[in-house]
Amino acid sequence: MKGLLYKDLCTLTSRYKKNFLVVFVLYIVWAVLFDMPFMLYALVFVLGMYVQSAISFDEYSHWDMYGHTLPVRPAALVGSKYILGGSAILAGCLLAAAAFVLSPVASKGDSAEILLGILSAATTSTFYFSLSVPLSYKFGCDRARTAVLLVLAGIFCLVMLVFTRLPDGALDGLNAAADASGLSDEVLSLLASAALAGVSLVLFLASWGVSTAIYRKKEY
Repeated sequence: MKGLLYKDLCTLTSRYKKNFLVVFVLYIVWAVLFDMPFMLYALVFVLGMYVQSAISFDEYSHWDMYGHTLPVRPAALVGSKYILGGSAILAGCLLAAAAFVLSPVASKGDSAEILLGILSAATTSTFYFSLSVPLSYKFGCDRARTAVLLVLAGIFCLVMLVFTRLPDGALDGLNAAADASGLSDEVLSLLASAALAGVSLVLFLASWGVSTAIYRKKEY
């Protein structure tokens, strides 16, 4: 597993080291000089996207044909991508938090707002990563991009359909329950974001299992 992680990390750093440094500096500059703190949240998503490129590099170089000859289980071959992806998202959260603390942007917003933004970015990145990796193994990286867009469009339509079918007063009931809890809007938002982050973590683990099953059955 360590060798697989090292291989993917070397591949990504050799390809994207300069690119990431430029992106990181630009995002910091935009956030500080132009008062655009949401650019720091984008760091979380960008790091997750970088790791997904490791699958593309393996596909284009036909590395998986060689990987299947190694005395390594498919779970380890796939797991290295998920471990690296989860680590990258976590690193993005830490970088974003450090950038907020060390930049003048921190004085313009409270800690709850910053934490809410980082949690939302981590949840979005984890969900997208969990969705795109098994589709990449199933259909290939090029077709997976289209498949991801179709799945996201389907989820959006489903959510809108659910909202349109809610009975009258359902949202008012939720608002009344929130008011009755006595919690502030910030605390409620943080709790909702934490719950969504937990759901995205469950999806991440489920995606890991699905990707392993797909990879085990795939012929190279």
